[in-house]
Amino acid sequence: MKGSEWLRYRLSELSRLEGYTKPEKLQKSQPQPQSILRMDTNENLALPLEFVRDVLHEVLEDVDPRLYPEEYDELRSGVASYLGLSKDNIVIGSGSDQLIDLALVAFGYGRRSITLKPTFTFYRDRCLLHGIDIEELALDDHDFSFSVDSMLKSNADILYICSPNNPTGNQFSRDIMLDVIDGFDGLIMVDEAYAEFAGYSLKDLAVNRDNLIIFRTFSKAFGLAGARVGYAIACKEMIDVFNRVIQYPYAVSSISLKAAISLLKRFEKVKRVIEDLKAEREWLYGQLSMMLGLRAFRSDANFILFDVDEHEDVYRRLRDEEGILVRRIGQVGCYRGCLRVTVGSRDMDERFLYGLSRAICNK
Repeated sequence: MKGSEWLRYRLSELSRLEGYTKPEKLQKSQPQPQSILRMDTNENLALPLEFVRDVLHEVLEDVDPRLYPEEYDELRSGVASYLGLSKDNIVIGSGSDQLIDLALVAFGYGRRSITLKPTFTFYRDRCLLHGIDIEELALDDHDFSFSVDSMLKSNADILYICSPNNPTGNQFSRDIMLDVIDGFDGLIMVDEAYAEFAGYSLKDLAVNRDNLIIFRTFSKAFGLAGARVGYAIACKEMIDVFNRVIQYPYAVSSISLKAAISLLKRFEKVKRVIEDLKAEREWLYGQLSMMLGLRAFRSDANFILFDVDEHEDVYRRLRDEEGILVRRIGQVGCYRGCLRVTVGSRDMDERFLYGLSRAICNK
């Protein structure tokens, strides 16, 4: 192409991509902000706001924002201690999604990828942005499992699995994941954003394999979604390349780095909230399972997927009449009307259940 033709062509290509869909915001004509209950983005809203603010206030007293951040190694050491690993196996990023994107930029050019459907849509979006051919293997219609043989027969170079999976909430069995890891000849990317709520982690495997990267985040269990702090776990050689070459020089702010460090030091408090959330998840699942016209699915994350008749009407009534935001998912396997709700505190969950029952009765 001559002159700027390539630019116009590339802009035309990019304009056809949908991109990641951010959660909906309520308009001014809808319920007032103080009455809005956000249960659509899987933050840890059960972690007391005062606790997190106290951490941030302490951090602000200790940060000189005029200086570039220098706390990367300290956070790497903190994460390593939390996981029982070496800091040589940790890279810090501006959210785990930034690290996923950087991995695709560094290793994905001209390659093919395979993932599951449905899963975290950001991954597919970034593959399309970077010109990576992507194959999506549909989950089983009923139990949201997948065929290991079908995945391994693919000619893909890169494999991405969300564990537990988003939006279905299920964590594939460890044996299935080991079969995939042992059998796939390429780069394996496992997204463990919800690992603290799940049954197991593959973090220990990543340090001894040269083709496995685990991505994790402070956005969910640690209540720092707004601070944008994530990390990846891999073998020493992979992490060295990430830290020296792939990652930006100053990807995360000093305030965010220090907030993550402080929360790791207070993990006992965070851990108690996580355990309470897991118990609350089982209670909420039980309550949803008893509602007529609705099917809930068990979850290993901090959210629950459920299928409900006329889900669009239910979603709108929850939003417009109850001031409750959940995530609109749509079809998942043979279930055509799925919504996803974040597990919150008992007060939040009771308000959601009351609003949901009203939305279903009035639809």
